[in-house]
Amino acid sequence: LLDLNNLHYPKAVLASPSVATVTILDDDHAGIFTFECDVIHASESIGVMEVKVLRTSGARGTVIIPFRTVEGTAKGGGEDFEDAYGELEFKNDETVKTIRVKIIDEEQYERQ
Repeated sequence: LLDLNNLHYPKAVLASPSVATVTILDDDHAGIFTFECDVIHASESIGVMEVKVLRTSGARGTVIIPFRTVEGTAKGGGEDFEDAYGELEFKNDETVKTIRVKIIDEEQYERQ
């Protein structure tokens, strides 16, 4: 047995378990880029819609992500929204960027 009175200060002993397993996750990569929301509903009167792009699972280095709007149920070219395109530049450790899309308010009834 170990006699604590014969030890120099501090008088403590690591109890069982005295071994631990440590896992180090490699997060030294550029990351994964996704939209904050997969569906966004906006009123015409909003003026400008902001769409957030998130960088998760790593934020190492500078990464440039090209983007552009495409038509769906809303029409581009200034009919329902102004076309937007460009690049988002995420610097080292940046995790959120915003794409701004101008929404056209026609101020007239549209049949669905």
